[in-house]
Amino acid sequence: MKELLEKINEAYPLEEISAKEYEHFKVGMMNMTAKGYEAKGLGHVSVMEGKMPLGIMTMTSFVVNPFDIDMPLLSVDMIKAMGNISIYLEQFDTLLNDKRKEDVFLNILKEYEDLQEGEKKENWYDDILYGCSTIKKGKKKDERRILELRDTYFNAYLDQCKDTHECDRIEKKKKADEYSNGLINNGGPSTDVFLKNFGKERTEEFFHKVMFG
Repeated sequence: MKELLEKINEAYPLEEISAKEYEHFKVGMMNMTAKGYEAKGLGHVSVMEGKMPLGIMTMTSFVVNPFDIDMPLLSVDMIKAMGNISIYLEQFDTLLNDKRKEDVFLNILKEYEDLQEGEKKENWYDDILYGCSTIKKGKKKDERRILELRDTYFNAYLDQCKDTHECDRIEKKKKADEYSNGLINNGGPSTDVFLKNFGKERTEEFFHKVMFG
């Protein structure tokens, strides 16, 4: 997700948050690296990467959690395994006052209807998950198209950031914490793996220190 990080840094200068204990760690059989950043004028940004032995599976996660402007939380996850590629583009309603703005993203998704839809399962957070969130799947031959979707979607998100109102950082963080705390208390596809291997207390520390701020 280096390209996304560079795009963020151009608009909102990044300052890395010290969390050396999470720069390199293991979750089950997967070797992980993770870094969190303060994005000036935006909020919290994080990147996490994982790799299984022999490279049989790799995953990357990129989270933008705006505290300074009234934008939704954005999560971008990409998984490669056994020649298959999956990308998750998800926005979560952490807004204080602004209304959801989804039309631009829905129009983008129409342009990528050729990509296979991934299966969506019911989760406790479905009420705050934007309808313009998506899961797309493909093979190695589809990787360029999937990355094109990722970049187009992300660029549209950054464009909306520029036209969004500033907000109270403390109140916005409280609202955003409802999602990250909800993951710890109710679980989620990736969170369950951390809870199993880290336990609740360490997972909570990792989420608030690195992943979500």
